[in-house]
Amino acid sequence: RSTVPGPPETEALNRVAGLVRNHIKPTLDPVKLKDLSPANLRGLYRAKLDSGLSGRTVAYVHVNLYSALGQAVADGLIPHNPVATVKPPRMDQQERIILSPTQP
Repeated sequence: RSTVPGPPETEALNRVAGLVRNHIKPTLDPVKLKDLSPANLRGLYRAKLDSGLSGRTVAYVHVNLYSALGQAVADGLIPHNPVATVKPPRMDQQERIILSPTQP
């Protein structure tokens, strides 16, 4: 793997491909597109959060699934987007430390 960064579009595509390969496909591969339900998606999100994946990453999975399945609807492959009825997972809130005026 090269350490020279490619164009931003290539980096984004590589991230999405990694999400599909590592997180989406292993869980949803047995489910046919026409049978994909909101329950399947909630199960995917819960499994990924329970395995230690951050809320931010699972939310990124949600956004990419929403986009991909929206295209499947536009192409006439499925009648509706099952992701549209599923709330995305909450992103992790980082704990903030508020310093007093006397603290450096």
